[in-house]
Amino acid sequence: MTNEVIVKIGKTVRNYAAIVEGLNGFVCTAETLAELQVEVQAGIDFHIAGVVEDGDPIPEIFSKPYVLNYK
Repeated sequence: MTNEVIVKIGKTVRNYAAIVEGLNGFVCTAETLAELQVEVQAGIDFHIAGVVEDGDPIPEIFSKPYVLNYK
């Protein structure tokens, strides 16, 4: 079963911003929506790698395959 991760997107005058449900404090910005999607995935990967390196538990929603649902 694949988990669905909600990514909430906002638009400002100059860029896009995103927060990821399940990753408190995670914020990402980019000039285009396509760049934002790349940055969000890279940011999630970086966060999860840090969690693993620190020996902390991976957030449950990311503990098995997931898809990002941009809203």
